[in-house]
Amino acid sequence: MRKPYYMAYREELCEFVTSEEARRHLDAGRPVVSAIFVTPYPPGFPVLVPGQEFSKDILDFLDALDTKEIHGFDPVRGYRVFVEAALEEAAAEPGAGTSGASGASTA
Repeated sequence: MRKPYYMAYREELCEFVTSEEARRHLDAGRPVVSAIFVTPYPPGFPVLVPGQEFSKDILDFLDALDTKEIHGFDPVRGYRVFVEAALEEAAAEPGAGTSGASGASTA
């Protein structure tokens, strides 16, 4: 989790996607990887951490929440995620703890 956490400080490696955009990416087989903690409040427990891939189940859960405050979610711009170039950069580094063919870090 350390590497994705620090990569998120590089603006060129991040973008924002809405829930609908994230679903389209997933349907197209593209990974959607969180760049920051996503924490509904209450209760205040992270649902996503930096480097964790979104899933349809996670999006369903977040969309169904009956809470007005989700840290790590901007109601206008959406979720802060890594661009494809960031995932490729992370996968290209030796010992970069990646999962699957996407090269998305999950830890």
